[in-house]
Amino acid sequence: MKRLFDRTFWKYLWLSISRPVERMLVRLNNMTDGLLGELFHAIYRFTKYGPHEAAALSYYALFSLFPLILLIIVLGVSIVGDSARTQVGDVLALFFPGETAAVLQDGITLALDERGSVSLFAAITLVWSSSSLFGNLEAVLGRTFGVPTGRKIYERRLIGVFMISTFIIFLVASLITNLLFSFLNLLFLNQFNTWLRMASLFIPTAFNAAIFAMLYGFLPRRARLRWDAILPSALLGGLAFELAKRVFVYYLSNVSTLNYVYGSVTTVVVFMLWAYYTFSLVLIGAEICVALNEWLGPQLTSIREESQPPTLMLSGQIFPPRLNPPDQDTRS
Repeated sequence: MKRLFDRTFWKYLWLSISRPVERMLVRLNNMTDGLLGELFHAIYRFTKYGPHEAAALSYYALFSLFPLILLIIVLGVSIVGDSARTQVGDVLALFFPGETAAVLQDGITLALDERGSVSLFAAITLVWSSSSLFGNLEAVLGRTFGVPTGRKIYERRLIGVFMISTFIIFLVASLITNLLFSFLNLLFLNQFNTWLRMASLFIPTAFNAAIFAMLYGFLPRRARLRWDAILPSALLGGLAFELAKRVFVYYLSNVSTLNYVYGSVTTVVVFMLWAYYTFSLVLIGAEICVALNEWLGPQLTSIREESQPPTLMLSGQIFPPRLNPPDQDTRS
């Protein structure tokens, strides 16, 4: 019994377990030419900065996304026609889990009856709210990519208009795609139902990946990233977003008791929780994009001195820290 409380015994037990794992990780890191180490540093950087930044962005999203979605769908209905009203729920389901999408759909359906005043209100509100969300998202991605983020006020607003225009294109394309699938489902229900079901899974992932690629490739200022680093990160982010959406819907349907805890403000809590998950995925993908860019060959114009994680040690050194030790962190 005394041996169980001996520190030497527990140290010996830990080393006997950790050494085979260490050798395996070293072997995998050598086989991937250092890619595993780069990914380890990416995950560490996210755990140090990402959760706080995702929480801040989810706060800005609470005041920005509803007028943005409202304006986009009003414009989409104006372009496509009243037949697009029935597809609003399908479009919202591409980006939001079930309960949040249902609440947004109810509000937007009521707002469409006042299309003229709502679009004017949303357009005026959006000038300020979108600059807050996209300006802060640009600042966060700029810190991640190590590029200067200072922009003038009119530049931030132009960035907001550019992002809004891009989202309008994506969502109008989604409206048209959903209408097309509904038409094809009526025509070829028996013969092509399987193909339509597969397409309904791949197309949302493609839209998600395109948005991730746009954020990584164009939003940060002077971020010279390789596209062969951006595209895999965007595809991984799109797949992770679609999977997270399905898991989140399952959680809300079968596990969550948020409705009993928060009552009438449950929708706000669910929306902010989903926004937090979404921005966490965006920031994880950005860190992976930086890791792939540095692994493939640096083309990133960096002004940062990165903080580095402590050396991952099980019984020895596996991934040595790059550049600077943690006490030389200049990133804020």
